[in-house]
Amino acid sequence: MNTSSSGQMSTSRDQVLVAHAAEMIARTGFSQDDFAQVLSSNLHRIVPDKAVSKDVPDFDELAKSNDAPAFLRASGAWLRRVGRWLNGEVDLPCWLEEAWVRADPHVSSVAVQFQPLDRRAARSVSKHQLVAVRQ
Repeated sequence: MNTSSSGQMSTSRDQVLVAHAAEMIARTGFSQDDFAQVLSSNLHRIVPDKAVSKDVPDFDELAKSNDAPAFLRASGAWLRRVGRWLNGEVDLPCWLEEAWVRADPHVSSVAVQFQPLDRRAARSVSKHQLVAVRQ
């Protein structure tokens, strides 16, 4: 977190995304393994070229190959990588933000793109002092 010119703490977008995912994993039956697998699948669906160039494992393809050792190696490496993002060791890259948000089983892709903020989300935005930016 950084301190703004007014002396208040500001929170980056990736910090909010990581905190939300960590909280979701802690409060639901959705494990870190589950999150990592869904994230991988989302990346291959949303940004397939980037997923390939960044060595994101495609577990659907690995499962089809019936190569259990390769699947386990890829799974372990990917889980460690996602774990480093979740515990803050490594900053969350912007190219995976959309897939990260959609990995939450309680968030639909339509809601992420088109629905206005509900009261709970608005409080979270206010709490973390986030500012909307038009692109």
